[in-house]
Amino acid sequence: RTDWRELARAGSYGEAISRVEVEGIDSVVRTASARDLLLLGDAARYAARPELARRAYEAIRVPGGDADVKAEATFALGRVAASEGRHGAAATEFRRYLDERPTGRLAREALGRLLESHHRAGDRAAAVVVARRYVEEYPNGPYATLAQSLLGARTGAGP
Repeated sequence: RTDWRELARAGSYGEAISRVEVEGIDSVVRTASARDLLLLGDAARYAARPELARRAYEAIRVPGGDADVKAEATFALGRVAASEGRHGAAATEFRRYLDERPTGRLAREALGRLLESHHRAGDRAAAVVVARRYVEEYPNGPYATLAQSLLGARTGAGP
């Protein structure tokens, strides 16, 4: 019988989650390593089970443990919130990631998603502040067009 971790790694997310449910979600969340919880959260996110994804990621955010894995969980919590249209909550998580890992491997993506979250939440003032920082740090990054459009609209220049 294939373990849920193997199924998740193979991209069989729904089947992996079904196995976790058979094992008992509480038991798995309580006993899994931080890396396995990250895998569970990702599998749940891809299987359209945001509540389980949040639970797995939040279980990683307890005191102690691997700071890098915690930061990844924080970023993932932002992704879940954004996918649910909870843009203020997403911004909070992306900001937390940047506070914890300002030069982390997901820093550029987190800053761009923070920008997008503020923009989608309708927080124009916060979006402009982040847009300035984004174009300064990543002038050719994937969110540069959005950042420049917000800055251009603010000054009356550009589109």
